[in-house]
Amino acid sequence: MRYGVISDVHANLAALDAVCRRFDAARVDRIICLGDTVGYHAHPNECVARIRERCDVVVAGNHDRAAAGTLDPFDFPLVARRAIAWTRRVADPAHLAYLARLPILAALDAATALVHASLAPEPNDRHYISSPERIAANLDALAHRPERLCWFGHTHRPMVHTSRDGRIWSQRGADAVALDAGARYLINPGSVGQPRDRDPRAACAIFDDGRVEFLRVEFDTAATRRAAEAAGLASPPTALATARAFVRRLLT
Repeated sequence: MRYGVISDVHANLAALDAVCRRFDAARVDRIICLGDTVGYHAHPNECVARIRERCDVVVAGNHDRAAAGTLDPFDFPLVARRAIAWTRRVADPAHLAYLARLPILAALDAATALVHASLAPEPNDRHYISSPERIAANLDALAHRPERLCWFGHTHRPMVHTSRDGRIWSQRGADAVALDAGARYLINPGSVGQPRDRDPRAACAIFDDGRVEFLRVEFDTAATRRAAEAAGLASPPTALATARAFVRRLLT
């Protein structure tokens, strides 16, 4: 079975469609989504519709639950809170109901778990697997589960974590990784709609027979930016930028 793996679409339709075209060309059998279909960008309805149509297994992300009203986004950054409020206003109620029903944890098969953020201290959509302590805690949690693989999102960065001889091994930036049959792995495909690793291309992965291929896909970033600006979702100006604009107006 050949799986396409995506996460953190964040209502970026141009990126999602580009990734789906790449998966179609690669002839993947099934697509799985690790959450955060909505948030930040301007096409929540279209992206939820695509995910419902194209994905076989989907888990809930924190932005999905915030938009659906099952999570309070009080500690989200300002830009994220504004996007959630806007999404709630424009989203189809049927799509919000769908997001509200998504599970926090799902199984792809007997060997593979799916979660948006973290397995520890319990499966959740909030804690980042980013520090050595969090990585170790999640590998320990995985060691106490029947699965040997766990796909996760949330950090917006492609990554593989495992342990060998009692030491944690992490890899990023690889084109492909072969998985040892007896090892346990935490794997992040990166973000489709809002990459945070200094590469603006959409990130995704293909998983097939013990091998993970990490992909980057070009999409129309200008169209995504224009749509966000038209919806009022672009990042608010910083205080320094506001001051500079005021000075420019005084001088012209």
